[in-house]
Parts: sequence; C-alpha cells; structure tokens
Amino acid sequence: MKGLSLLLMEQEHMEKKDNQGAWRGCLRPLAWVGLVLLAALSACSGKVPDWIDGQDPRYPSASYLLAVGVDPQRGQAESMARAKVLGPLAEAGEPGEALARDWHRRGGESSRDRYAQKMEAVRQQIFESVEKEVAIGDVWPGYDGELFHALALLERERGAKRLRKLLAEADAKLVAHWDQAGAAASPLEAAAGYIRTLEDLDRRQAVARALATLQPGSAVAPTALDDAEVRARANAAVAGIRFGVEIRGPRAENLRGMVIRQLTGLGMTLAPPWDRDLELRGTLQEFPGSGRGDVGVSCAVEVIAEGQRSLGTWRFSAGRESNSGEDTGGEALGALGEKLASLLVEKILQGG
Repeated sequence: MKGLSLLLMEQEHMEKKDNQGAWRGCLRPLAWVGLVLLAALSACSGKVPDWIDGQDPRYPSASYLLAVGVDPQRGQAESMARAKVLGPLAEAGEPGEALARDWHRRGGESSRDRYAQKMEAVRQQIFESVEKEVAIGDVWPGYDGELFHALALLERERGAKRLRKLLAEADAKLVAHWDQAGAAASPLEAAAGYIRTLEDLDRRQAVARALATLQPGSAVAPTALDDAEVRARANAAVAGIRFGVEIRGPRAENLRGMVIRQLTGLGMTLAPPWDRDLELRGTLQEFPGSGRGDVGVSCAVEVIAEGQRSLGTWRFSAGRESNSGEDTGGEALGALGEKLASLLVEKILQGG
C-alpha cells in the first residue's frame, strides 16, 4: 500500500513536468512501466521507509513523537516535519482556567492585551525549549528524487526534561511574588503582588499541561501554593485599597457616582481625601456631536498614589448621546465611567 500511494504521488509530479513539452507525452507509457517496476522492486527490497506513515519500530510511540513532512525542497520538508512533531504542544500551552485573566479584563483593553502577550510568550518559550530536542531521523527523496519525505522525531524524556526545568523556574517566580506581596508596605503593592502570583500560576499551568501532553501519565508535582488562597488574598488586597474620585465639570457628580459604583463593586473602599491609596482627579467637558442635539463627553484625568505620587495623566472620550435632558445618566457618561474605572484597576495591576 505504501508503494502504491507513493507511486501516485510521484506520478502527479510527473504529470506536471510532462505538460512542459509535448515530446514527453510519448514517454509516458514507458515512464509508467518504469515506475511500476520501481515501486515493485522498492516494496520488495524495503526501499520505501517504514516510517513513511509516521510510525517506525525503531522509535516506539511510548518514547517518541514522530511526524513526517513532504515537500519538493528538502529543507522545507524537514521544517514541516519539525513543526508537525511540535504541533501537540501548541494547544497544550493554553492554561485551562486562567486565574489572572479576570482581573486583566477589568483593567480594560490595554491590560487584556498585555496579559494575552504574556501568555503567548509562555507558549513560545515552551515551543522553543522543546524544539531544541527535535531531530531529523531520516530523509527519503522519493522514487525520482523530487519529492522529499523527512522524518522528525522528539524523544519524550528529553523534551520533558526541558519542560520540568521551565516548571521549576515558574515555581521559583511565583513563590518570590507571593513573598513580596506578603511583605508589601501598602494594599496597592500587595494587590499587584498577588495578581502577579496568579499570573505565575497561569504560566505554571501552561507548562504542566504541555508536560502532560509530552509524557502522558507523568506525575507533575503540585505547587506549594493553593490557587483558591492566592485568589482570595488578591481579592482581599484589592478590597483594602482606599480610593477617591474628584471630578469637576458639567454632570461631574453623575460620572463620579458611576466610577465609585464600579470600584466599590470590586470591593474597594471609598475614603476621605486624607486617607487614600489611589485618587482620580479630572475635569469633565462636553462637546457638540455631528448630529442635531448630540453631545460627546471627554475627561482629562490624573491618578495620584498615596496622596502625592502622580502615576500619569490621560484623556478619555466617549460616544455621542442625545442632549434632550431625558437621559440624565447618559450612555456616553456610562462608557466614560467604565474607562475611568478600568484605568484605576490597570494602575493596581501595575503596582502603582
């Protein structure tokens, strides 16, 4: 069966070449006879590799991952085989339940993007680490030397050894961040430290899943930290953050109330000016929209940490709304309130 399938593959290549000149058409019957004889001789003499279907008794599946790449260019065939043998690790690099993802969602689009980039870096690290152990075990040029078949192999134990090293590095980082959070001088620093620890747990989980894929049934030692406890500590630290919102301008009280509701909904505590870990200061403005009776809103804000340290200034704008007076809260104000609340959460994630 191998000889027949390969024969068809080689004939397809020959068909493409035959179209280049009519004179080759007369040779086609002879070519067919030659190919049939060659396939028969190869099958009888063992010239068709055993690994052509991705299996080889020399490399039992319990100890190796195998993949075959096929291409007219030998280098491309080898590259395809390498990529295919690492394919199962790509999906495995996704964490199951992303512990830190929820907090980054609350931090707005830029925070979500940073978290996604961090997790993509983890997947790339897994891929590049194990890739070093991938070898090309054999190459077969096909019947006419124009369609290369490359066998890539990965010894499971050698790849697993590299992943266990990554796992140990992840454990060291998460313990360090856990200790830093416990020794933090302020709720702001503590919250950032515990959320970083959640990120470390997500990284560790991704590596552990890749290891389980590479070595099914292998035991992965649990981390010394409990996921639920780290999450509880993060929530408690955020709840300990005391904040204030000082906004001036038309309908400023409406916007201020929206921001306060969102932040207290996360457990944070509204505090007087002399006792705040974070403060949002801003000026709200209205501007005419393009439609009749429409109005937009914008707000220039500054975030202050611990009463004196500026974390930066920003300007946000929101969509237009009817200025009929019927909607005193306003969709635009609501969207702006979400952006301002997300900004404060993002500053918490960054540790101020």
